[in-house]
Amino acid sequence: TADCIPVICFDPVKRVIAALTAGWELTAGRMAVKTINLMHEEFGTLPSDIIVGIGVGAGVCCYEVNGDVLLKLQESLNRKSDFISCFNKKGSKFFVDLKQINRFQLEDIGVLKRNIEMSECCSICHSTEHFSFRASAGKTGRAAIGIMLKSFIDNICLIQKQNYVSRN
Repeated sequence: TADCIPVICFDPVKRVIAALTAGWELTAGRMAVKTINLMHEEFGTLPSDIIVGIGVGAGVCCYEVNGDVLLKLQESLNRKSDFISCFNKKGSKFFVDLKQINRFQLEDIGVLKRNIEMSECCSICHSTEHFSFRASAGKTGRAAIGIMLKSFIDNICLIQKQNYVSRN
């Protein structure tokens, strides 16, 4: 994920999961919203049933963007008043909170605020614990997210057990 925002979604009612990362382009493109919409179309997931985890990524303290990016991110929000809490200006530089923008986008489509957990950790500030593309000046590194349903693990274990029994 480097400095992008990891988003994990779980619908405990329909037992559907999704994982994505959202840098500024996918945040501006409302990828988290599109993911929830796809979960609804394909599986009948209701936004109000979804539990979301927004993980470690670049924070508003460090994530500098230019004016064009700032405008695209602002346009991705339904309520422009939400955007005021999503950016800081330091001199002539703009800093944005991609986590909060994703949170507002998800709340706007019906994901309950109480069902969204959001990390406050900035990958740039804490680059000794989390890989940061920006903090490392573009050196290659990786960070990953994942989600799996327990029933999938149970099925794999059952298949392995059956294979072991049939061989012996």
